Amino acid sequence: MESESQIKVNMLSSDNAAKAAPTYSVATSVKVGDATFIFGAGCIGLDPKTSKLVSDDLKEQVTQSMENMKAILEDNGATLKNVTRCQLYCLTMDDFAAINEVYATFFPEHLPARACVAVKELPLGAKFEILCDAVL
Repeated sequence: MESESQIKVNMLSSDNAAKAAPTYSVATSVKVGDATFIFGAGCIGLDPKTSKLVSDDLKEQVTQSMENMKAILEDNGATLKNVTRCQLYCLTMDDFAAINEVYATFFPEHLPARACVAVKELPLGAKFEILCDAVL
């Protein structure tokens, strides 16, 4: 019989970001040696107080999505400088320049690996979603 893995997956939470649906965590973490890897769930522009989209405006949604992701990281001991990769989702690549304008205010010098993909639809009618991975 194979031995059980010694790696434990921890479910993370945040009191300062929009809540996750009951079917997933806002992020998970795994400690390997001296490093802790954080894997974030997708963040859309939900207001943490109302759980509703902040507005219909793309830039406001991008800003709130990024703020939610930042809060999740900070509530779990990381900062934006710990981010290693981001995945961005939008409804059209016509929004790429506006997304980059907001994104650059969060990552002015530290530039994680990144992908941006246009998709047909996002949860709750959102126009933008981001997920990030980080390492401590």
